[in-house]
Formats: sequence, C-alpha cells, structure tokens
Amino acid sequence: MAERAFEVGGVRYHVVTTTNARGWEETGRRMAQSFVERWPAQLTVYAEDFVPDVPGAAVAALPAWLDDFKEKWRNTPSANGQRAGRYTYTHDAVKFAHKVAALTDFAERFTDGVVIWLDADTFTHSDVTEAWLEKLFPEPAYVAWLDRMSSHPECGFVMFRASHPYHALFMARFRDMYTSGDIFKLPETHDSYV
Repeated sequence: MAERAFEVGGVRYHVVTTTNARGWEETGRRMAQSFVERWPAQLTVYAEDFVPDVPGAAVAALPAWLDDFKEKWRNTPSANGQRAGRYTYTHDAVKFAHKVAALTDFAERFTDGVVIWLDADTFTHSDVTEAWLEKLFPEPAYVAWLDRMSSHPECGFVMFRASHPYHALFMARFRDMYTSGDIFKLPETHDSYV
C-alpha cells in the first residue's frame, strides 16, 4: 500500500479510516469525497469486502489478526454488545475491533509526524488548515481528540504523535488488548474505553 502523507508547517500527517461495504454506501463515500475536497492529503481506507471508488483514496487490507479475533468471538453474545438481552455499544468488542485493527496496522509503520484517525461517518465541511491542526495538537502531547462538554470524548477524530517515545508501545499494547483477549478483563470493550 502506497501512502502519501501531507506536510503542514514541517509536520507530516498520515490519515486513516475503515469501513465495510454497507458503511461505505451509508456514509463512507460521502466522508471520503469531503476529505478529498477539503484536505491537502490522501486518505487511506481499510476496506472490508469492497473497493472504495473515490479517486485519491488509498486502499489497504485489514490485518489477519482481526479475522482471527472475529472468528473466535463471533458467536459470543457478550463480545458482540449483548447485555441482559439488549444491545449496548459499550460491550461490542467485535464491532470496534475493526477500528483498532486499521489504526494500529497503519500507525505502527510511522515514526514521524502525526497519525490522524477519522471515523468513516465524519464529514469535512471546511478546508483543513495548518493553523487549525496546530491548535488541536500542541507539542509535546502524544494524543489529542475533540472533547465534549457533557459526554465522553469524541473518538471519531483522534491524533497521535508518531514521533513520541511511547507511540510504538501504545499502538502495540492497543492491538495486544484484542489479540491476547485482555480486552475482556475491562469493564467496557468499545475502542474509546480500551
């Protein structure tokens, strides 16, 4: 997979998302089109069972460990968000494993710049500028996200400083929470909590 980063103010930015075919039809294509129109960069899409049709978007395959994880936990209701006969996203480890698989596979390759995760249901309504990115992510922070005042942080847009000394360790541990099964020792199993 060839990935083109863009550089703003001397910082390289690497941008990634993931979706399946249904998600692409519902929101992903719109997200990618708005990205191509508003960002001076290339978006890398980890596509599950389809090929994105937006020019300028790079395509990547999800890592093999995700298939193993899904196969192992596919028929376990508690790993798929079922609690007391009802669905809750807070315990849907299988669904949110796709995001972790794409992010960690992508991010572990970089030792420079900033890796940006964008959910496939986001929409870029204005041009992305150097000033805006710098304001969101001042040195020496490792991770930045869009905060919410009355709820949990927004995890659909997250930035990671790939040059940070803990970057490789963080990404490896994030992935290992799933591959080891340690995720199921946590009170919640969605990616934001993990």
